[in-house]
Amino acid sequence: MSRVYQKLCNEFNSAVDLMNAINSNKAIAYYCLSQLIIQSCEGYANIALKAGKEAADDLLTQVLLVFHRQVKHGKTELKYKNGLILTAKDDRELLSHLSELLSITYQTNPLNPSYPKASEFSSALVNGRGFQKILNFKGLIFNTLNSCGCSEPDDREEILNESLITFWKKLGCGEIGLYFTGNDINLENCKVFNYRFYQNSKLSTFLAGIAKNIFFNRTRTSAFQLSLNSTAEITEESSSEQEPESPALFLFLYYRQYLEERKLRTIISILQYDCNLEDKEVRQLLGINNARIHSSRLRAGFAEWYEQNIRRTHEILDNAHEYLVLRESKKEQLNEKIRTIDLYNRSSLPYLNLGIFKEEFRSIPEFRQNRNIFNTMFYFASTGKPSALAGLPDEKPLRDLLEIFKTALFSLKQLKAIHLLLFYGSDEPRQAVLQLFSHLLVELNHSNGENREGYELVKQLTESGNMDEEWLSNDLYSTNRILFSKFSDIKDFMNILQANETA
Repeated sequence: MSRVYQKLCNEFNSAVDLMNAINSNKAIAYYCLSQLIIQSCEGYANIALKAGKEAADDLLTQVLLVFHRQVKHGKTELKYKNGLILTAKDDRELLSHLSELLSITYQTNPLNPSYPKASEFSSALVNGRGFQKILNFKGLIFNTLNSCGCSEPDDREEILNESLITFWKKLGCGEIGLYFTGNDINLENCKVFNYRFYQNSKLSTFLAGIAKNIFFNRTRTSAFQLSLNSTAEITEESSSEQEPESPALFLFLYYRQYLEERKLRTIISILQYDCNLEDKEVRQLLGINNARIHSSRLRAGFAEWYEQNIRRTHEILDNAHEYLVLRESKKEQLNEKIRTIDLYNRSSLPYLNLGIFKEEFRSIPEFRQNRNIFNTMFYFASTGKPSALAGLPDEKPLRDLLEIFKTALFSLKQLKAIHLLLFYGSDEPRQAVLQLFSHLLVELNHSNGENREGYELVKQLTESGNMDEEWLSNDLYSTNRILFSKFSDIKDFMNILQANETA
């Protein structure tokens, strides 16, 4: 036993003391741990020899930071046994655990010769390319699902596609990364690691673990709870989460926007399902009588198309990648507006960037006066039905506010009300909204006669002239100004709003 190891044991009489010292960043603990790695880890010496001592020390610092997170969050627990410091989960000697952590840190670092290939492969996947290669693991994933009790081929196919979406999302948001072990760059040597705790598993094992958890989550059997402890360690943090989005949902969004020829049906679907409006409200906004029929035909068309293309899901998702990324970006832009208002209300905002509020506020006084009205409008743009408020502690005042909001909304010109709902009530990107309006004008114009359905909406679309992103921002700003003024003059609305803010 080295002197440093002995010093570590002597300084801390128990594993609990040592873990407390690591959590509280005691210098003596980290000095001993760093010296232990420097003196006893062969990997450290090899890195120092190849890349220099400065690079090796940088990796050492990273190892200690990750080890701190592992201990702090209970991913690694320590115990003393026969004069040795072991990891409690697998009786592994501390030095061995730190050596492996150093190895993973090196393999995921640009110092690793295979890093450029791993980075290139990861970037391709994030951009929606290269998933055909991952389908080499299809048989292994299907076998895993079959052993769990998922016997229906179509179910296995759908869960496989859902697993790939989950994997893509985690890779894209930087939760996980990829690296290759050894010199042979192939998928069998590809591993997934968690950026927070550096837990790792083979790519095939990780994908199978995601699929297994999705299946158990669907069935909600007691086995689902067991699966949290039986998959690869990285999946404890990442892939055991509930993932409500299925590939069918993503494909429906893509089909609705790009493959459905009748854009009237697309807008009806968004107003019904994204904004949660009643059928009669959709009819009122669009000036048509058969909204329910249009909606039913869109769903029937999608169901037929989905059945025909279910085995091409991965290819279609590649085509839909840019659209889905734009939807996520739109969602984040809207969330940033609400976060900023929340921080401002809590006096925690260091700097107010009005640039993110081009559609709402163009001066500081406007922001200060109307920010909470906008918050409420944003909430109701996707709430739609009073039944969506059932069970909330403040259900009664919220229902009253929603009724006032609806009255003001339907007093607007149809196009302005529809535009506001599409922008705030759905995640449809700006480009998608512009395309919908453009195609809708052409589609409704094909009807005959002055009394045709949607005549008033056609008139408003025509009068709007050239629609571009600048028009979108200006039209929304104009609509918001109208609504802010209306709500400010409604005493009941302002009284309920202020009562809720101070409650």
